[in-house]
Amino acid sequence: MLGFLATLVVVTLTMDIDRGDQQDASFGTLVGYFSLWGVTLGALVGSIAAIVLDRVLARRAARLTAERVEVEPAEETVDGEVEDHGDPTAPDHTDR
Repeated sequence: MLGFLATLVVVTLTMDIDRGDQQDASFGTLVGYFSLWGVTLGALVGSIAAIVLDRVLARRAARLTAERVEVEPAEETVDGEVEDHGDPTAPDHTDR
């Protein structure tokens, strides 16, 4: 992406340069042609940066060992239904 953006900037800045007897190419043609180089070089630079960054961060990485543990669910100890006693903090409206 940065290679394509660099291509756009370079083509935009060099569009007004006098090229002598050469035919003038359109903006789209120049961007299309030079973006092949810009994207290729951008991918190359990005790949090299990713490799260098991976090597640098690999030195700081720590190796960990994970262990799988199975936990049995607790057995139900209540037989039958649970009664609803309401909210003990709510005001009692039954005494009216």
